[in-house]
Amino acid sequence: MSLTKKRIRAQAIQLNRVFLRPLATSSSSSSATPLPSTSPSPNSYIPHPYPYPHPPYPMSSPLSPSGSSSGPPPIRFLRKRSPLRSALLLLLFAATFGALWLLIQPKEVDLARYAAGREAERQSPFGHTPQRPGPPDRRPSPSAKQEEERPRPAVPDAPTVPSSSPPPEEEEDEDDEDSATSPVHPVWEDPKLYRFPPIEEEKPREIDLRWWVENGATWFLETIPALRDAPPPSSVGCTNSLSHGPLLLIAVFSTAKSWEKRDLIRVLGRQGLGEDMEKEVQFRFVVGRTGDKQWEDRLRLEMDRYGDILQLDFPENMDDGKTYQFFRWVGERPEGERPRFAMKTDDDTFLVLPNLLNAISSLDCSQNIYFGTSWGACIQNCYPFYMRGMAYGLSWPLIRWLTVANLAYDEYRSTEDARTGSWFLSLPEGEQMFVLDLERRLGDHDGISIPINSGTVALHAMKSNWLWAEIGVQVMKAWAQEGKEYLFTRSGAVQTRALPSAEEVETEASAS
Repeated sequence: MSLTKKRIRAQAIQLNRVFLRPLATSSSSSSATPLPSTSPSPNSYIPHPYPYPHPPYPMSSPLSPSGSSSGPPPIRFLRKRSPLRSALLLLLFAATFGALWLLIQPKEVDLARYAAGREAERQSPFGHTPQRPGPPDRRPSPSAKQEEERPRPAVPDAPTVPSSSPPPEEEEDEDDEDSATSPVHPVWEDPKLYRFPPIEEEKPREIDLRWWVENGATWFLETIPALRDAPPPSSVGCTNSLSHGPLLLIAVFSTAKSWEKRDLIRVLGRQGLGEDMEKEVQFRFVVGRTGDKQWEDRLRLEMDRYGDILQLDFPENMDDGKTYQFFRWVGERPEGERPRFAMKTDDDTFLVLPNLLNAISSLDCSQNIYFGTSWGACIQNCYPFYMRGMAYGLSWPLIRWLTVANLAYDEYRSTEDARTGSWFLSLPEGEQMFVLDLERRLGDHDGISIPINSGTVALHAMKSNWLWAEIGVQVMKAWAQEGKEYLFTRSGAVQTRALPSAEEVETEASAS
């Protein structure tokens, strides 16, 4: 054997000793790793504690002195070829197969019961109709048997004197028999294509808000002593002139981070105002305290630049008193800056200013007026009458009455729009309350019953900036397609109209 072969063989033997040598156990130190007896060089590898391949981990390990066991926890019942493991797998397979079998079974539907339920919903007096101001008709719908038993008016006898001209001959039609037996279905009209009457025809009417307390309302029914004891709104004066203040103060509720939406409203949301209405209509973006220094600094720069942001000394919130704090701020304005009407709206609402101003410019600000829409509000078995929070407003006497009362925290928190409507349940005795409910003229832009045309007053729920701008442009195009100018001027406004008296309200109710 040559010298080279001997060296290679010696190195192979040494490598076998290093890498394949069994672990030498020692009673003194179980974790000690033995080194080979001879090492070819100081840089030799340390052997692995276990020979290759590794033996399986022990099923149970003794606890170490520190109280923790080494290695994975014992799972004896899941080891291979365990009867319990086989039983569990069989049970899981059976449960999966049973669930799939139930899913593919045909469902039995009681069509008669379903049809009866749909018919009851269709004939219900409350089905898919909003509560209009005033007591609605809560009489139950007559049944089919009652309709058959209802007495019919007597048919008068034919006249004895013959007429001068003979009656026209009736032409026989082959389809008469078919038309007589087939039911006549009413023509369905798409609510999105509905055309509103002129906005000037919308009139406020007196309403008894206590009616809902006795007929179905369940929330916010308590009387607030601070409002009862406050000076009545009728004692607060208001003149319909610019000397009292602007016609309308629009408060757009926003947040510090919604600066892009505020820029859109400054450019697109103020469209439709004539030059003579610049001082009559004011915008304020109402925000609260954010607690973030970066956004507070940016908001302060925006306030210095535009001067149309009102930051309340109150934490930013939606239903925790922001609306009441705003109305209190309005009620504390000095003379000459007191608006005749103030309204709250959201920054995802597009206001059609020409229609809005046409609706309120002729109202008497000295009356207790509450305007907005109750279309879609939860009134039946929910709250007393209220206007939805997308856009609603109050006249100056009501604002001042709320300011002087100085409500406690529990009296203005919770759902802000329903809470606002509940305040008027505490009006002092003898105070008249008028509401201007514009109903379907205001609503969500994607609502199936909300048209978008020249009669719309406000559209809601445009969260993204591009959608808000798109809906606004769509409204303006609808005006142009109908040949109307998207503009409101004082010269074209309706003269101040008197509110209806109690006799006129009763006459209109009896006629309807």
